[in-house]
Amino acid sequence: MCAHKVFKAEGGNLPLEKFKYILEQLPHLRRISIVGRGEPFMNPNLFNMLDLGKYRDINFNICTNGTLLNEKNIYER
Repeated sequence: MCAHKVFKAEGGNLPLEKFKYILEQLPHLRRISIVGRGEPFMNPNLFNMLDLGKYRDINFNICTNGTLLNEKNIYER
């Protein structure tokens, strides 16, 4: 499942500005899958990204190990 041994890429979080740029380039985008290069809930911009997608009526699929899920980020979003 873990692709880090196959794909060599720099680590780090997707910056919010880059995410906004991607959304601008894809005006008809309706679904995003966040999967692959680490735990999505470690990105401090994740909830801002989800909010931007919600505003655009984009559905998200998020693959997580669940260790950072809590009542606040499950129910308040």
